[in-house]
Amino acid sequence: MIPSKVILKNLFDSIELLHRRRHQQNPVPAHVTHAQIRVMGCLFRHPDHAMMLKDIAKELNLSSAAVSQTVEILVRRDRVIREVMPGNRRAVSIRLSQAGLAIKKQADEFYENAVCAALKEVPQDQIAVFAGVMQTLRNRLQEETI
Repeated sequence: MIPSKVILKNLFDSIELLHRRRHQQNPVPAHVTHAQIRVMGCLFRHPDHAMMLKDIAKELNLSSAAVSQTVEILVRRDRVIREVMPGNRRAVSIRLSQAGLAIKKQADEFYENAVCAALKEVPQDQIAVFAGVMQTLRNRLQEETI
């Protein structure tokens, strides 16, 4: 049996290598901060690419004020749009703009191509097992409260 430390090291190393390769091929502009990337990442992962500000703050374990400041910058840079919720003027949804969606599309294509290229020589049955294990890991981690 492979120790969990080896699995975690390989998983985190692989993620870091993917990120490094992406930023070498398509560097993030200097004016995009880590906080902005984290907020956009929340929206990338959400099914309709929109979330309430308080939900972004909760997911990132940040204050609403900190997220609000980051969102303001993203709005000015046309990465996200603020939308007032119908029936509740105080409720504001944050949604990816067309520019934000283009960034997501570009990132998705890069990661899809990079992973496919890296796994090109791996037999399909092993890829299927790996995908199943990763899905099980994700599901179990989502079930547990940390």
